[in-house]
Amino acid sequence: MKQLIILTLGVVGFCGLTMCTPKSTAAKTSSAPGDAELVAGKTKFSNLTLTELTKGYSIYHGACTNCHAAKNINERSEEKWVDVLNAMAPKANLSKEEKDVVWKYIMATKLAAKSN
Repeated sequence: MKQLIILTLGVVGFCGLTMCTPKSTAAKTSSAPGDAELVAGKTKFSNLTLTELTKGYSIYHGACTNCHAAKNINERSEEKWVDVLNAMAPKANLSKEEKDVVWKYIMATKLAAKSN
């Protein structure tokens, strides 16, 4: 009986540890933001900085991919991304500022892709 309890606890513990770990299939949907994203992003956010884009990129490819693979940013509309961020930011424990830089990163990436 004692062995069964230990085995059960081990299985439960293992499942708990693997439920929200980065997935090996979580390929990055883009490279780190650069001049193209900054120029494109400034058409929507005039005071945008590369520091903000880099922070948004880090959060998107960090906190957002802790529980699921990164999504292709260009496959969702701006309106859909609003819904996704509003739903997921609380789950990822993002502050308002973190959510804002992720939003800017996503929009700058989409705008840069359109200009190519």
